[in-house]
Amino acid sequence: MARRRTPPERPEPSKLCKSHAEAAAIVDRQITEGDCIAASLQPGPLPPEAPLWHDRNLTILERLFTERAEAERYRTCALYGSRIAFRNTPRGEDDTSLHTKRLEWLRSLRGRLDVYDSVVAPAPSQAVPAAHQQHAGEAYDVAQFCLNGHLINDSARSTPAYSRAYCAACGARTVTACVECEHAIPGAERLPPEFATEGCARPAFCSFCGKPYPWTARSLEAARELAAELEGLTDEDRTALAGTLDDLLAETPRTQVAATRFKRLLSKAGKGAAESLRSIMVDVMSEAAKKTIFGGP
Repeated sequence: MARRRTPPERPEPSKLCKSHAEAAAIVDRQITEGDCIAASLQPGPLPPEAPLWHDRNLTILERLFTERAEAERYRTCALYGSRIAFRNTPRGEDDTSLHTKRLEWLRSLRGRLDVYDSVVAPAPSQAVPAAHQQHAGEAYDVAQFCLNGHLINDSARSTPAYSRAYCAACGARTVTACVECEHAIPGAERLPPEFATEGCARPAFCSFCGKPYPWTARSLEAARELAAELEGLTDEDRTALAGTLDDLLAETPRTQVAATRFKRLLSKAGKGAAESLRSIMVDVMSEAAKKTIFGGP
């Protein structure tokens, strides 16, 4: 009698290492960034940011799932089609379809994320009511800013053609998500055409992780450096002035105290110093701090 073979063990199905909401936000960010690159593609070799985007996708997928299967599927998604499409084309002459196929694969993954189980249990206190689930996160588009805070595109998801990899004003790299938690930056509010407005407010802090956005952190660092160089102040005054800066960014119980101290110390440094610090801090200060320091309604 022939010995029955033991069937091979089925591999463990891949699971998400993050919650479905976090995974969706991460994939959305990569899709938005990929759209920005695609909008500027020209026939020929891919620009440097495209392979960097591709490498980040691989790293993210390896960390996003418990198994490497999805990362491997993504890695090979463009190979077969590109070999057929470009079998008579010299390698590197036109690689734009590689980027397009990778972007299409990410869109496909985004559409089927719900079929994967997650190793992260949902927090009951943060659960979205069933009646609202299909609309969750859709009130705002995704904004694209450069690292210095210049607005590039207030609707990077719905109008990616206006997005750019780098800022035309300062040359800094652009982002569409928090660099700490990777949640998308809220952009223009999605309203009916008759109520739609252009632009969006530049947030100082991420509403998901609470960390300052890069432009906020850079403004704060520059203000500290300037405070240390101001003439007309004692070393104690400079230390006290630098110590007020964090409390000027958000409205807290200490904001009024910090703003009053900031205004008093700045008056000792002279008008030129006040204008320099104002230009650095005005866009990241809270409204309460601005009112105390600079006056107004």
